[in-house]
Amino acid sequence: MGVFFQLLANSLVKRVESSPTDVVIYMDKINATPTQLSIPMERQSEVQNLQPAVVHLKDYYETCLATREYLEIMPHAESSEN
Repeated sequence: MGVFFQLLANSLVKRVESSPTDVVIYMDKINATPTQLSIPMERQSEVQNLQPAVVHLKDYYETCLATREYLEIMPHAESSEN
């Protein structure tokens, strides 16, 4: 869970849970002020035709309030040093 300390440093983030396929971020509140979170990831193997990541956002207590976004995953720039 050490990689998520950066997320937990945001005062709105209350808890982070993860599995091999998902990251769940619990936030105290969401308002009209934009909030940007960076989720650290590590590539396990080379992948061809990388697809966008699906981000679901929903209210914990009123699950009918939800939205879904597709975000492009930015490939890590390999170092050109030899």
